[in-house]
This record gives sequence, C-alpha cells and structure tokens, in this order.
Amino acid sequence: MYKFSRNSLKNLEGIHPNLVNVCVHALSMQKIDFGVIKNSFRTVEQQKENMRKGLSKTMDSLHLPQSDGYSHAVDLFWYKDGIDVFKLERSPNISSKQIDHGWNTLTFCMYQAAIKYKIPLGWGGFWKGAWDKPHYYILRDREK
Repeated sequence: MYKFSRNSLKNLEGIHPNLVNVCVHALSMQKIDFGVIKNSFRTVEQQKENMRKGLSKTMDSLHLPQSDGYSHAVDLFWYKDGIDVFKLERSPNISSKQIDHGWNTLTFCMYQAAIKYKIPLGWGGFWKGAWDKPHYYILRDREK
C-alpha cells in the first residue's frame, strides 16, 4: 500500500485541506506511487525567486496563500520502481509513451478523488502551450 513519505506530508503543509484530501485519496487508490514536490506552498518571496529563475511565469499563482490562507495548488511527481519521473525521463530505458501513461494514471486518480470530494480540479497538463504536468489546482470560479 502506498503512503506519503515524511517529506511529502511536510510539503502538503499550507495546502488547502480539500486538495490534501484529494491527494491522500488518490494515493490510496494504489494505481501509482507519487509524492509532493517541495514548495507547493510558496511565499511571495519564493514566487518572485521562481519567476526570476524562469520556473514560474506569474505572481497570480495559486501556490501563494489565497484569501483563506491556503495554497490552492500542489505539484506532484510519480515513481516507477522507486525512481521518480524526472530521472525516468532522462533514462533511455523508458519510452515517452510510458512517461505519458504515468502522468495519465496519476491524473486519473486525482480526478477520481476530486469527484469523490466534489472539488473542481484543474491540471497543468491540459494547458495550451507550456504544459505543467506536475501542477494540480482547485479551479477558480472564473475557470469553472
């Protein structure tokens, strides 16, 4: 049975409880092992630094505390045989089809969990232009 590591649990701190529930339920489906990327909850200073480094393109980020004090976004990554997707992507032993299958499996689990909790969920993998496959977020009213 998959469960979050201490690091992933720490990285969920400051994330909206509804989104945390979605992540926990998605992991409990046991279809794919995944973790939470550091800095899913960001301060304004961290976001400015991410923009300076080219890691983010906006200060209107859902990773920043929203009006309720929580981040409404989380960045996730998945594992295959204990190896994270970012290392797998650089390996000649795995195809892009297998990488896409991992992201699709994770996204399927996240959306199934979001349906269970009635949370309107978005995924950066659906964006036009620059995809952000690790990025899952609670849809804003204007996006629903």
